[in-house]
Amino acid sequence: MAFGPAQVGRGLRRPPSARHRSGASYPGEAKRNELASAAVRLPETTTIEFVDERGRLQTRNVRKSLLDSAIASGALTHANACVCHIVSSVRGERSERWEIGKQLTQEQYDKFSFAGDVYALEHFDAGRVKTTLVQKSPYESARFVLAPKC
Repeated sequence: MAFGPAQVGRGLRRPPSARHRSGASYPGEAKRNELASAAVRLPETTTIEFVDERGRLQTRNVRKSLLDSAIASGALTHANACVCHIVSSVRGERSERWEIGKQLTQEQYDKFSFAGDVYALEHFDAGRVKTTLVQKSPYESARFVLAPKC
């Protein structure tokens, strides 16, 4: 029983006795398998987040080699940051990005963080706005009391 090229191309495979010495069932299969096993590796990438000049949080995929060279040259610095969810009786609810070491200390972050985020209440004390860090459960309770209804 002979298999012609038209039959092989339609998904039929040659019997083991009719295969090429490389084990391929059609002439180009050995070359294709060789190319597939030696595929070119794509550069490893990582996702970075940064705040642009307008204050918006941006996310980009960059090559790790480019990121490492930018950190080594001092063009980029690694900043530990978290999202702070704030509720206020005047401004309502909002979220801000706070850097650990700038807007809050590492100890405050360790004490008040929940799943990587921190929660705060804004209130007035002697005519000045004060921000107080709280756990998530008091924040959730105050959300419905302090936030203005829209």
